[in-house]
Amino acid sequence: MCHIVFSTKERATVLRENRREEFFRYAWGVHQGLNCHLHRINAMDDHVHILMSLHTSLSVADYMRELKANTSRWIKQEGIFPGFDGW
Repeated sequence: MCHIVFSTKERATVLRENRREEFFRYAWGVHQGLNCHLHRINAMDDHVHILMSLHTSLSVADYMRELKANTSRWIKQEGIFPGFDGW
């Protein structure tokens, strides 16, 4: 099991609570696509905590690249966190 913590670019406080649930559902889908198990996810305005089990065919670096790229693209397309400029 891994505990992953990552922040928004320049620790921007843009991950507003009223839209986080949508983000959590999307991130859960990314985990399913990577054959990883998401145990818990939570966030504050400027960072995300994830407790997950990594699939044996995936390195942590590959997992992070896929998770950040997919969630960043989706957040920008959906506009759920105005001012979000990346991780």
